[in-house]
Amino acid sequence: MKKLMITLLLAFGLMSLSFTVFSQEFYLDKIHETGISVFTNIFVSGEEILAFTTGEGLYYNGSQWGGVQIPNSNQWGQMHAFTKTGGEIFASFSTAYKSYLWDDNDKAWDFYSSPIQSPSATFVYSENKIYICTYDNSALYLWDGSSNFTELAINNEVGFQHCFVINENNVLILGSMGGEGNYMAINKLFRYNGSSIQEIASFDLDKGWAKEIHSVDLETFFIPTDEGYLYRWNDTDSQLDKIYTLDGCGGMNIVVKDNDNVFIYSNLGIKHLKVSTGVATDLMDSYPGYGEYPVTSVMDGFFEKETGRLFLSCYGGIMYEIKPDSTNSVDGINDISSEVKLYPNPATDNIYLQLPNSPINSAKGAVYNVIGAQVMDFNFNSNTENLDISSLPTGMYMLKIQTSDGRGVKKFIKK
Repeated sequence: MKKLMITLLLAFGLMSLSFTVFSQEFYLDKIHETGISVFTNIFVSGEEILAFTTGEGLYYNGSQWGGVQIPNSNQWGQMHAFTKTGGEIFASFSTAYKSYLWDDNDKAWDFYSSPIQSPSATFVYSENKIYICTYDNSALYLWDGSSNFTELAINNEVGFQHCFVINENNVLILGSMGGEGNYMAINKLFRYNGSSIQEIASFDLDKGWAKEIHSVDLETFFIPTDEGYLYRWNDTDSQLDKIYTLDGCGGMNIVVKDNDNVFIYSNLGIKHLKVSTGVATDLMDSYPGYGEYPVTSVMDGFFEKETGRLFLSCYGGIMYEIKPDSTNSVDGINDISSEVKLYPNPATDNIYLQLPNSPINSAKGAVYNVIGAQVMDFNFNSNTENLDISSLPTGMYMLKIQTSDGRGVKKFIKK
């Protein structure tokens, strides 16, 4: 019943939204729709996916999803993982007094008793070096994947939110503390140097706490705050810069492709930030969905380093891959939008496209829905094409066309 309601709300959102054509370098391709209401904390390894929903683990084996029992099923923590040389998944997360390792043979989670009371983040550096930071007692622990948990250092001034291990003597840690009236009193970046934890930089206090640390090259790090600042930390130069502000967001989160392409997701939707220019382009607007959150509210993002692929998981059990948009118009390409004819509009079963009188041997098109996901693609057989849209849900769509003479964009409504 819930899945049906989500589907109906998605259809309503498509009918009720105003449609904006976005010039973009990337688009969202919906690759999974599980029907699970909360779909979060993902790890992708080739065709396999580990994920969480509330109180349950999920595993995708390349063809189907299945639930994975967690021994302490009323809690889940922040998972971190990597793909081993042989393709096996090594993953871990921690909850109060329990730490978990993924058994890749049995496709199940094994748990170990732990002395750690309030873990806030887990970072897997290697199979026998798993770092865990805590919020309440502000400690950094090292777990060997067996029975040994070692407290490396402690700092009672803050609560640790997140950690990122560069090497055993260089661990970046985010720490914060609330002040009166729910304002931040401390919001800082720390470093564990192999013996102690030292403050190395400070974030502004007016846009929430620094949440997570992201990096693809272990030199440049991107750090979003809870209410809309994005910082860049250069670890070689020890330089912290505020590079982007997103006002009005209820929690900024990011996934990083490289040092020039950062994808920001929040209650305002999904944006692609071109770091070198500071320009952020919308990939998907947020719109009301089922329950408290929009159906398309992104809960987690993941960058698969081995393949360079990027993924987003959503509240409504939906998973997207962020892909390069090869049909997008770019500077220097002739815009033929006004020369392309599309009728009727609105349409029920078919639309007719008429191209300028130009060679059509390489002409092609693609149709995108209101959230930027590609739903159709086709090649032109003549300058006049009959496109069957009967299988598309009711709503607004964007048609992108590429020919040897240029590129064009047309909007249409399926009723």
